[in-house]
Parts: sequence; structure tokens; C-alpha cells
Amino acid sequence: MNKEKSGDFLTYKELSDAVDTEETDNKFRTAAEFLMQTVSDWPKLDLLEPKDLIEEIRNEVRSNLTFDNLEALLERLNTNDEKSTWKRESLSSLLELFDFEKKNIINKETELETIIRKLTKHYRQ
Repeated sequence: MNKEKSGDFLTYKELSDAVDTEETDNKFRTAAEFLMQTVSDWPKLDLLEPKDLIEEIRNEVRSNLTFDNLEALLERLNTNDEKSTWKRESLSSLLELFDFEKKNIINKETELETIIRKLTKHYRQ
């Protein structure tokens, strides 16, 4: 599992500021919006940061956070439970990050942490 440096991810405030100041729609802004939506929708009251979201999801997936593993979690969740419904909504947004280039090409080996690091590098440069 890829646990190193999750504390180095963008904060929710940094994401929000980036979305607010980004003048054009682009893949980074779109990815930041999806990540913010995921953090906001995840059904845990004290979950405030992307790094906390990663830990929550890692605890449920118990493997690398790849597209296939996240999609499998999405499919396992009960559709009749309100908490699971919010998790499903969050995971659907999160899966959108894997089509980062918006070309309908998904690298299923890429880990979620790699995508978030790419966002972090872009917005902190």
C-alpha cells in the first residue's frame, strides 16, 4: 500500500482557493472540484481534509487505491443504506479523477495518491 507522504497533499482550503482563483476550466480545476466534492460528501462528520479521506477509504479498500479497487468498493456498498449512498456518491466523484486527461482513457494501475500528488504539485508550484 502506498501510504507515504499523504500528509503532503493539498488541504481542503488550498483546493478551494485554487478553484476560486483558477481563471479557466482545465483538468486541474476539474480534478480539484471532484476531490472537494468527495471530501464534502463522505459521510463522516470530522473528515475535513483529502489526507483524511484517503485514510478512510484505505481502511475500507484494504489495498492500493486503484480504479478497480475503488470501483469494487462502490459496487459492494448497499444501495438501501443512507450512509452507503453518500459513500457511493463520493466514490463516483473520485473515480472521475482517474480520467484526468478527460480523454476517456483510464490507467487502472494509477493510485489515487499519485493523482492527488499531481494536483498538489500543480497548485503549489
